[in-house]
Amino acid sequence: MSNWFENHPARSVIGHSVIVAAATWAAFYFVFDENKIKLIEAKSKKIAAEAKEVNARNTVLLTRLDQLTKDNDKYLRWLEQTPNTLPFYELEISKFEKEIESLKSELTNRPKINNPFEYKKPDSYEFGSRKSVGDTFLDPKTKASLGIQKINIDKFASVKITLPDGVKHSTENAKPGDTWDFELNGISYSLLLESLDWTAQRFTVKVYERPSKSGTSQTHQRMD
Repeated sequence: MSNWFENHPARSVIGHSVIVAAATWAAFYFVFDENKIKLIEAKSKKIAAEAKEVNARNTVLLTRLDQLTKDNDKYLRWLEQTPNTLPFYELEISKFEKEIESLKSELTNRPKINNPFEYKKPDSYEFGSRKSVGDTFLDPKTKASLGIQKINIDKFASVKITLPDGVKHSTENAKPGDTWDFELNGISYSLLLESLDWTAQRFTVKVYERPSKSGTSQTHQRMD
């Protein structure tokens, strides 16, 4: 055998080099793959740990969010019962809107008339109309007038009135049902504040003829 190596030195060197290269490559491949597996396992463990930590944080945050939601609902209910707060007014507006929808539904189901706010009776004089805040009601026959500049949430209004004889009245606490009586050409009339709508900021007024009273004419306000 030794003679073969001596007789074939080139082949011996090449063969030896191939064997050494193969062994080196096998050792490198084994070590590299093993290190690669360890690196992947380490990354996997790190990701698992981070995921566990994130999940724990999410659990804590969800618990806090649930508690904050409960606290918010509690404070909102408290504010809804506290006057002069935004939630209180929002709740009141919601109630008024439901009331308006209910009234609209009732009006829809009632028999329709040509105009529910302007009317005249043939037997005795009566005239009324609905106005917005800032406008003035003026009776075309008697020239009695009534203007409202403000309707408060408690359904009181600031009212200014001028009667046919030029007498003026004003009050800050007028309410639905208030009347102002007067006479014109021997006929007795009443100026009636029929309704106040705070939500729509509108009001309804009418003048109607009433049975004449004996004696001198009288002009006064009646608060019902």
